Amino acid sequence: MSGPNQMKLKRYFTVTPSSGAQSLATFHFCHTSMVPLVVNLTALGSLGIFHCKTFGLFPFVRLFGLGCAAASVAVAIDARTNPKQVQAGSLGASSALLSYHAFRSPSYFALMRYQPITLAAAALAYGIYNEDSAVVGGVTAGYAAFLLAL
Repeated sequence: MSGPNQMKLKRYFTVTPSSGAQSLATFHFCHTSMVPLVVNLTALGSLGIFHCKTFGLFPFVRLFGLGCAAASVAVAIDARTNPKQVQAGSLGASSALLSYHAFRSPSYFALMRYQPITLAAAALAYGIYNEDSAVVGGVTAGYAAFLLAL
C-alpha cells in the first residue's frame, strides 16, 4: 500500500499536527511499530485478563476507556505545541492498567524483586524522556482511578 491510501491511513490513524480530529480516537488501535503492539498485547493479555477475572468486565472497560481518554487529552495538548508529535498505537490504556494495578493489586507482581510502584515510575519516566504524552496520560489516569476507587 502506497500513495494516497497510505496518506489517508496516516491522517486517520496517527496523531500529527496536521491530522484530523478523529485521529485522537483512532490512534489507540493502529500500530505502526512492533514494540507498542507487543507491549499492548502483553499488558492486555496479562493485566487485562487479571482485571476482568478479579473485578469484572465493566470495570475493565471503564479503566481502559479512562486510559484512552486521558491519553487522547494529553496527546491533543502536546500536538498543539509540539510540531514533531507523532502518535500511533497508543500505550495509554496499557499504562493505565499498569499504574492502577501497581497501587491496587501489588500482590499480582509478587514474583518481582522490587516494588510494583517501580514499574509505574518507570513507565512515567519513559513517557517523559521519550515525549510520549499518551503514556503520561495513561499513568495519570490509572493512578486517578486508584485514588477514586474505581
